[in-house]
Amino acid sequence: MSESERVEKNHSLPGASSLEYYRIVRSQIEHEDNVINQRLNWFVSAQAFLFTANAIVLSSAPTPSFAQSREAERLLILLIPVVAICCCLVVYATVVGGVLALRKLRRSFHGQTDLQGTGDLPPLLGNLLTRSLGLAAPVVLPMVFLVAWTMLLLQAVEMFIQ
Repeated sequence: MSESERVEKNHSLPGASSLEYYRIVRSQIEHEDNVINQRLNWFVSAQAFLFTANAIVLSSAPTPSFAQSREAERLLILLIPVVAICCCLVVYATVVGGVLALRKLRRSFHGQTDLQGTGDLPPLLGNLLTRSLGLAAPVVLPMVFLVAWTMLLLQAVEMFIQ
């Protein structure tokens, strides 16, 4: 079997060597990692902002002379957790999308190149343990905040019902 036949058999980029294919896939993985990291940074910043806004609204002194102000405060007490919950769900969905993209890249590379398992290059994504630990924050944090905001929302709803 000629070199070009072996390369074409080993991966789906005709004309690219196995090393070039590794670099292309590795570059895509780095891109997905960076996107997940950016999403998590944005998410944590947004959560800090929303918790601060919620605390300010909850701790503001009631103004009995302005009925409209009280209604606005009541609306914010409900609206801030709803916005935060939506943010949690959207960010979680985008992180899951990134994780699925990483999985697809890893699977497309696995077994498709003669570089696999030679020890000449670092693994694309590490082992299962390091991958799992590395994705713990982006996958778990949105759910933690989702639970916290849901509890705050339920408390606010209960407060208004009474």
